[in-house]
Amino acid sequence: VRYAVAESEIRVAKGIYPERLNIEKLSGLKITGGWDSENWTRDTVADPTSTVIMGFDDSIELTAVILLNHSPNTLIQGFTIKGSVTGIDVRNSSNADVTGNVIHIDIASEGAAGIRYDNSTGKILRNRILMLQADTDHQMSYGITLNTPATVRLENNIFYLQGEFLGGIQE
Repeated sequence: VRYAVAESEIRVAKGIYPERLNIEKLSGLKITGGWDSENWTRDTVADPTSTVIMGFDDSIELTAVILLNHSPNTLIQGFTIKGSVTGIDVRNSSNADVTGNVIHIDIASEGAAGIRYDNSTGKILRNRILMLQADTDHQMSYGITLNTPATVRLENNIFYLQGEFLGGIQE
């Protein structure tokens, strides 16, 4: 992602990647997981569990595993994203689409979210969002949080919520 330019397509091979992605001011970026590294093919509907981004890291500030900021017309598809605060945080981005992912959040702080859209538009489609709350901190966390006056299309997302202070969608 560091060397991507506008309208880039990034194909990520199957595997486990211990990192976080910070995508700033890139238009038209397409990031897809589930690719076979030998011949760079993938099934039409990629298995999101074959490409995992592990966003746990105690040495850095707790942030989103994938942060998308001022990056319109972007697609994130075909990943399992594991973290402790927010899986995918979309800010100030129009037509940002998050589709076909598994997002697993072991909640470490208040206000956690599987997917968060702030001042953004786009589609959130066919994601599986797992939120686990070990300690009851009496702060609500949500699978999807929408802090935007604009339209975001939600369709066929599945929530697995384990804990007392969890909700599916916050508007």
